Amino acid sequence: MRHTAGQLKHQIYVEYGIDRNAGHYEIDHLIPLGVGGADTRENLWPESRDTQPWNAGVKDRLENYLHVEVCAGRLEVQDAQMAIAADWIAAYRQYLGEP
Repeated sequence: MRHTAGQLKHQIYVEYGIDRNAGHYEIDHLIPLGVGGADTRENLWPESRDTQPWNAGVKDRLENYLHVEVCAGRLEVQDAQMAIAADWIAAYRQYLGEP
């Protein structure tokens, strides 16, 4: 499922104390769906598009890279999941360098 329900998105913004109209945010999957992440509350968080250099667009590049590498058999899905869940910025630097 790629479309997170509006009520769930609202709940996440409230839990994090974020006014969704005060900036450019998206509700993102910590472990992306493309490497086996779930569309559940525990795997969702608000992510800024405005912060520099680490933002939603940069994390999307990492997610796409991990998906390609897992599908090509060059990276184990469990390794991709653990890397991005533990520290996605460190994982980005490990696999892609600096943004």
